[in-house]
Amino acid sequence: MLPDATFAERVQVMRRHFERYVEFYGEERGAKFFRKVAPWYSRRFGPAKLFKQRIITIASRADFDAVLAEYQTWRAQFCDERGELLPRFQPAPLLNAFDPANADGLAAIPVPKGPVDRW
Repeated sequence: MLPDATFAERVQVMRRHFERYVEFYGEERGAKFFRKVAPWYSRRFGPAKLFKQRIITIASRADFDAVLAEYQTWRAQFCDERGELLPRFQPAPLLNAFDPANADGLAAIPVPKGPVDRW
């Protein structure tokens, strides 16, 4: 599995996604549509309450840039001097569901006992 993306890489992908929305739908409509997907990106940002609250109100590129700048400033309190999240604020690592090392001991989908045993 590939290593986790850095915060800067995630922001770069999110910004590109936003720009594609704006190119396709226009600035106002693209910003409005992006409000729905932007919180998905924040799942891997670490503490993101401020970002989630602000991003759902954007209406333009300027709003997007302002929210992102405000969030990056706010997020600094949770980071070390290199800009990496402190361990207690890092999201849990993503696990490959198909990797046997990550299996929780279940070899098959559990089936409840009872009438379904006779199917």
